[in-house]
Amino acid sequence: MNINYEVAMMDTASENGLDDVVKTLHYRITLSDVDASEDTVIPFKFGTVELDAPTAENFTNYGDLDKETVTTWLKSQLDCDRLEAELQYELDANRTISSAPKAQTTSKLPTW
Repeated sequence: MNINYEVAMMDTASENGLDDVVKTLHYRITLSDVDASEDTVIPFKFGTVELDAPTAENFTNYGDLDKETVTTWLKSQLDCDRLEAELQYELDANRTISSAPKAQTTSKLPTW
């Protein structure tokens, strides 16, 4: 199982005399390569994090940003161990639910 941290969108603003400063990261955390039956619901997380204002010395131009840099920023703002444990717990619970026997049901229309 792999845990993927993805930045789906970034909000920018002008700040401290700098343009296109990334202020907010909108993220998804998904699981891939999961060993589970086809009817198991695979959990995910999503949300936003706010970033601190950069200084001129540590500012990276928006056009120079890459996935690795932004993912590092994201992970530095999250409790990754807790989030990954929650995803694992949810996946284990979903595996249990999907493996439980299902009662055979029949739909019937009332005749009244």
